[in-house]
Amino acid sequence: MSSWRGENILILTASSGLGSFAPAVRLRAYLRSEGAATHLYCLEQLFDECALSKHQQTRIHCRANFRKALLLQKVVEQGGIDLKSIIDPDKFDTMMHIWQQEKFTRCIVFSGFWLSMLAVMGAGYSPVTTIDAIHMDAVPSSSWLHANTHSQAVRASVRDIYLYQKDSSRVFTLYPVEQPLDWQSRTARVLCHGGGWQMGGLSTLNTLLNREAIYSDMILPADTTLVSSLYQRILTTDPNYCPWENLDKLPDLTILPEANSNGPPLNINFEQLAQSAPAIITKPGGASLLDSLNFATPLVLLPAYGDYETQNANTWLSLGFAVTFEQWQDSGYSFAMLQELHHNLQNHSGVSPIFGASNETCN
Repeated sequence: MSSWRGENILILTASSGLGSFAPAVRLRAYLRSEGAATHLYCLEQLFDECALSKHQQTRIHCRANFRKALLLQKVVEQGGIDLKSIIDPDKFDTMMHIWQQEKFTRCIVFSGFWLSMLAVMGAGYSPVTTIDAIHMDAVPSSSWLHANTHSQAVRASVRDIYLYQKDSSRVFTLYPVEQPLDWQSRTARVLCHGGGWQMGGLSTLNTLLNREAIYSDMILPADTTLVSSLYQRILTTDPNYCPWENLDKLPDLTILPEANSNGPPLNINFEQLAQSAPAIITKPGGASLLDSLNFATPLVLLPAYGDYETQNANTWLSLGFAVTFEQWQDSGYSFAMLQELHHNLQNHSGVSPIFGASNETCN
């Protein structure tokens, strides 16, 4: 069984919502710890300045209007984004020059936009013979549907790998993880977030949980007017954080102090919260499913963002790893219900990782 030492691995991701970016960064850290050389690229590194500005504005608009976000998603899935028009040719040429100097042994892709971009900009160029395409959702998501329209020139070299799939009881972690915390070791605070783009009406949820006296950690946009209270701790991320400028780290979380408090804001790690929470209240994004599996932390599901998140929700519900928010509400916000879901996840804590102790990919 071969180890990862001596491998030279190219990892390609994108920063839309962090759902592709965060798993890629964590996989990179694991592979480095196993002795591999890694090269991580975020698609937005290649955008021209106009495209970067529009990307930031799109994030703001989608956060403010869920319906507009769904419409944009449909445009993307139907191939309506011309990547060639938003890529800076000088940045692309610099990247290609670097790639041609490297002897990559592996290429791992987390976003279908990379396949589209390689096909359009590089005449079907593939950095290695076989590309591992990691699907973070139970069915192809927007970027992979876009790739189906634009990337036929490189599809022959692509090996599709799913961590979880619609109508399948088999699930995989991305890389080996530690044994999750047992139920008795967890805090009483549910973790709430709206994904990397912070969608999902969390301010309304905050009011509801506060009224029901449910302790929570709630991640909100940096411009929130809310402050921490007896039941709710409010956490924010750095408003100036840009994934494509910070490839070695994920955004820090700052716990805002309570009103009239003289205490300074405190920093905390997302994984600390996710692994110690009795549940994560969030929309069913693929990275949230992976967090749920890694930490044996059940999901309480908010409305899905598009068809692929709906399939994610159905998959996690069918496996007994999640409930909808309405189901949890109807139970009287039962923690016994959450504990049962935790035990279901705990029974899967020994599942195989896609990228394990050897350099042989499982799937």
